[in-house]
Amino acid sequence: MAERHVPKDPDQAEYEHLGEQFNLEDILEMPDPEPLVITPDGKVLLEIGTAVMLVGDTGTNKTFMGLGLLCSISTGVNWLGHKVKIKPGPVLLVVGEGSFGIKKRVKAWIKKNGVEPQELYMLRKPSYINNQDFWDEVTEFARKHETRAVFFDTLSSLAPGIDEVKEAASVVRWMSDLAVAVNGTVIMAHHTPLSNSTRSRGGTQFEDNADAVITLQRFDSGIPTEAEVGNNVPVHIVCKKVKEGPDGYNFWVRRELVDGSDSCVLELCQPGAQPGRPADRIWKYRAQIDDRLRDQPYELTESELGDKVEGTKADIRKLIKERIAAGEIPTERVKVTRSNGTPYSKTVLGPTVNGVVNLAAEIRKRGGHSADIDE
Repeated sequence: MAERHVPKDPDQAEYEHLGEQFNLEDILEMPDPEPLVITPDGKVLLEIGTAVMLVGDTGTNKTFMGLGLLCSISTGVNWLGHKVKIKPGPVLLVVGEGSFGIKKRVKAWIKKNGVEPQELYMLRKPSYINNQDFWDEVTEFARKHETRAVFFDTLSSLAPGIDEVKEAASVVRWMSDLAVAVNGTVIMAHHTPLSNSTRSRGGTQFEDNADAVITLQRFDSGIPTEAEVGNNVPVHIVCKKVKEGPDGYNFWVRRELVDGSDSCVLELCQPGAQPGRPADRIWKYRAQIDDRLRDQPYELTESELGDKVEGTKADIRKLIKERIAAGEIPTERVKVTRSNGTPYSKTVLGPTVNGVVNLAAEIRKRGGHSADIDE
């Protein structure tokens, strides 16, 4: 465990259970916190010697996030647009169940970044971590390899029999002791309760006693889209608690498939820096547009589609034009007849969800109505 501090004053008595002893001189000579990761504007995001809780519901990319951070620490590559401040060094991943996807994810990260995390170590399915013997051994292992960061994924898979209320404080204490012992950062991935996606499940000590708490929350557009069904929605990363940095710092990520790979990495994305910002509304407009195009049985023009989407019309019209220009929304020039019998042409839009062809064109080709098309 952590080294005991030896006070300079030889007259201070040694006590077995009082922990480290400091006088004023010792306190003033304590080293300043060492940043591990900083924000683009230079603020501290993560620090060395700290215990960090990474909290999110199933499917919020906790493993992708923690593994990516380890690879960045091991290589010095920026982590999601944030600079790693320490010299590249060894890192340790400790996993319970579901570890067979790690190989694909590491290979995808290497393919994306062009560098290998040579000193990435992994422990798979250790004995239950809610006991002192495990922490003594993992501390010895991490010291042996001079590890600068340890990521536990996840608490529930590594300690299936744990009482998450009564043993919360002990887990965070063990994490903190390990962080001090290896002069590194220790991160624990943990789930949220079903009733609240903004806090850790179990005892409040998981967050109260940790040095930093980062939450991962899926973006909820209110209208399920194909991307949301596929579980690849933007995830809001919120630094809920930072020991020496700004609470509330946040950013958005989503999974992106790496070319030439069969897995993904996390990348920065919009919808926005904070809920309610314009970019956040734009993402909701995207979801509404997909929904309207999917359900609309006949042709829609740009203006007709814009009228069916609720929100700021200028932003909606701009978004529709951008998606047409990018090829996301298919268009077709069709001939129609006015009520007075005069023929004319107009551009209509087609569904975009799951690559469906223009539904209106399919209806016309069959010479029928929307009821003739299987939806």
